Amino acid sequence: MRAFLFFLLFSPSLLAAQTDITSGATQSTFYDAMTIEELIEAIESAKGVASISTQNPNGIPNVAGFIPYIVDNQTIMLEIESLKTTKLNLINRHYGMMFFIIVNPTAVSFKKKYKGARVLLRYISDKKQIEKLRQKTEQASEYSLFLEILKIYPLA
Repeated sequence: MRAFLFFLLFSPSLLAAQTDITSGATQSTFYDAMTIEELIEAIESAKGVASISTQNPNGIPNVAGFIPYIVDNQTIMLEIESLKTTKLNLINRHYGMMFFIIVNPTAVSFKKKYKGARVLLRYISDKKQIEKLRQKTEQASEYSLFLEILKIYPLA
C-alpha cells in the first residue's frame, strides 16, 4: 500500500522523465517479481485480486478494484462503464499502477503466503491500435480501455 501512495503523490511529469518512482520508496524487495507469463496465467485463471491506482486532477490518489482481461503479453483491457474517475484519470493522465495479489492461506512462511506484482500501465489512445486490440478479444465492448504493460515490479 505504501508503494501506491508513493506512486500517486508524484505528477505524471516524473513518468515522462523516465524516473523509476515506483521502486524508489523501497530500497530492497522482499518478494520475487512475477514474470509476465506468471502474471498472465494468474489473471486468466482468476487466481488473484486486482486494483488500479491513478491520480485525480487535484493530486489526490484514486484506487479502484477491477477485473483485468489479458489481450496479449503486452496489453490488458479494463471494462469501465460511463465516465468513472479511474477511467477519466487514465484517459487524461495516461498512467496507472495495477496491484495484483494472490493469497495462499495455507502457506507456512510469510514470503510464500503472498504472490503478485505491481504493474506500471499506460493508456493506449491510438484509434488504429485500439481497433487491432479489440479484434484480439471477445470481451471488448464500447467501454473497453486498453493499457500497455510497461514494467512489472515485485509486491514489496
